[in-house]
Amino acid sequence: MTFEFKNIGCIASNKITEFILKNERAYNLRYINDNEPIVFDEKSKIYECYLNEVLVAFIILEVWDYGDGYEIIFGTLTDDTNVHFTEILRQFLQNEYKEDLKIFALVQHDNPDKQTVFKILEKNEFIQSTYKQTKVYKDLRANGIRKDEPDEFVYTPANNCEPT
Repeated sequence: MTFEFKNIGCIASNKITEFILKNERAYNLRYINDNEPIVFDEKSKIYECYLNEVLVAFIILEVWDYGDGYEIIFGTLTDDTNVHFTEILRQFLQNEYKEDLKIFALVQHDNPDKQTVFKILEKNEFIQSTYKQTKVYKDLRANGIRKDEPDEFVYTPANNCEPT
């Protein structure tokens, strides 16, 4: 199964926005407005994923405010059991991802789908750490910007295993 990726800029399509709104706990995006499309920083990148010209998934590379990397956010938009996000992410990393691009996945502690997310990331050779162990978190805490809160898991690709 070969997937096609289309970079649509920094504004989420209606279908992606609708999906994120229905799954708000999993995404925890603080800037969501129920009446408008989700708009990310202009340096962010939203990829729609197509299979046979049908939109089946999305991948968002959201620019990270505290460093020089991107948080990867993703979701599957189809109930087709033949479409596996593990394969979508593998193809994305193989075909679209540039090794000098720093990406990481931040998995919320209360994400209802976190076990599935963990498996997808691990199968694609992301290395697990916790957010509290990252340099970014330690810097934010030292500067009084971030308060102590439940830990979240951070995953980085094996070829880029120093969390930003």
